[in-house]
Amino acid sequence: METAEIQTGDQRVELRLAAVEALTPRRTSRGFHAATLAQFLAVIVQFGLIVMVVKYWQLESQLLARLMWLAFVGFVIHHLLPVRFRLPFFAILSLVAVISSVGHIGPNLGVAWLTGKIRTIDFLYHLLPGLTLVGIGLGLIGLCHLPIRFRCASGWWRSPALGWFSCGRTVSGFLM
Repeated sequence: METAEIQTGDQRVELRLAAVEALTPRRTSRGFHAATLAQFLAVIVQFGLIVMVVKYWQLESQLLARLMWLAFVGFVIHHLLPVRFRLPFFAILSLVAVISSVGHIGPNLGVAWLTGKIRTIDFLYHLLPGLTLVGIGLGLIGLCHLPIRFRCASGWWRSPALGWFSCGRTVSGFLM
């Protein structure tokens, strides 16, 4: 790339980009989408086989099989969603997974509640452990975002006395 003129940095970048684009083989749009679809279908088949093996051989517990099915369906839906909806969907799916697994909520319980076979208070009773776990997790995340020094934040949970001393409080006139 010898030229008589002095090139600026932007022109060199443009020339390099043009050279890279000329050297890379271009796939047709149809070929690219077919390859992407084949890869996705291969992953779906593998994931589906794992889920079916866990369900058929009853590995671990029924709860694991339910979570595997939830993850499988969530994976497929997550892939098909537009990018802007993927993060909220993942957050909602994670909350559903935690609440349903901790509270041992299966599809039969939800159907029974929707058809009126069980009362709402009985349904909420099954939601309580999962919601408690989510609340504790959100509380800990909120605690991590408090604008206090790390030394003070890391000492409070050991014991109130250690938390008090680690923040530089005085005891009997002596600085700890």
